[in-house]
Amino acid sequence: MESQIELYDSDIFVIEEALRVINSFKHTMGFGEFTDAVEHEFGTRGFTTRVVWVFPDGTPDGTEVPDGMLEIYLAAKRGQSMPAPSPSIVITGRVNPITEFDHERMSFEVQRDILGIDTPGALTKGGIITPSKSVSFSQKG
Repeated sequence: MESQIELYDSDIFVIEEALRVINSFKHTMGFGEFTDAVEHEFGTRGFTTRVVWVFPDGTPDGTEVPDGMLEIYLAAKRGQSMPAPSPSIVITGRVNPITEFDHERMSFEVQRDILGIDTPGALTKGGIITPSKSVSFSQKG
C-alpha cells in the first residue's frame, strides 16, 4: 500500500476498513474484479486508487505491470512457469480533493494519539520504523 497524497491519522482507519472488506472476498476474484473492488471500496470512502500488479523478484525481473496491461504482459510470457503477481494499491487522490492539507487537524490527531501508538516512530533512510501496533504504510509526497 502506498499513498501519493498526505493522509491524516484518521484516514488510516478508513483505509483499514476498505482493506478488511476487500480481504474478506479477494480469494474469489480475478485480476479485473479485484481492481474494480479496490476502486469501489476506496471510492465509497473518499479515495481514488490505482492497482499495480507486481511480480515476485526475479520473475520476471520484478516488473510492475500497470492495470490494463496485465493480460498483454502475461500473453507475451506464455510458456514460462511464473508465480501470480501480487496487487499493490496506490492511493492517488481524494474523491473530493482538499485544497490545502490541514496541519492543525493533523497535529490535533497526533497529539490525541488516535492511532494508539504509545511510542512514536523513528524516521530512517529506509522509511519509518513504527511500533508493532501501527499500520504498515508508505507515503510518497
